[in-house]
Amino acid sequence: MIKYIKNNKLLSFYILITILVFIFGLLFNSLVNNDIKEIIKNNINNLVKNYSNKITILEIKNIIINTSIYDLLIWILGISIIGVVLVLILFEIKVFIFSFELSSLIINLKINNFLFIIIYLLPKLINIINFFVISYFSINYSIYLIKFLFMKKNIYLKFITKKYIKLLFLSQILILISIILEIFILPKLSIIIF
Repeated sequence: MIKYIKNNKLLSFYILITILVFIFGLLFNSLVNNDIKEIIKNNINNLVKNYSNKITILEIKNIIINTSIYDLLIWILGISIIGVVLVLILFEIKVFIFSFELSSLIINLKINNFLFIIIYLLPKLINIINFFVISYFSINYSIYLIKFLFMKKNIYLKFITKKYIKLLFLSQILILISIILEIFILPKLSIIIF
């Protein structure tokens, strides 16, 4: 696996950028001023208090639409040749938000609420992994399109496109799993644990 990553320059670059953005998101908490830190702390306390409350139909709809559209947008940008940079930016924004959220939760809830942090972030981690995979293949697909259309390389685009379409369906299934976890399973589990 490590040899494959070293030999694949795109994947190596993609992983390096992701790690750097993740670290920056973790460290960003130290850069915000005290007023914002207080707002974050209040929001996290409200989150912990209200996590196991029932979610409304509107909130369920928003979670499903936002996550699915984000995933679909990344996939569609892979079909467009100009989408390479946008896909990278969209994914790295998600990584930054996730790592900032992680560091905020750890700083404010301390280690004694570690289980809550894991329960809360698990669906988001599934989405990050999902977005990582679809973003990587989206960028890869765009590069294949560039090679096929402009460099006139002999690429079996029909086969690659079929795999790319299958990836979208697999990605949507993973999103559905993360949504089910986030909305139905983990809040009930938090009631039992806490």
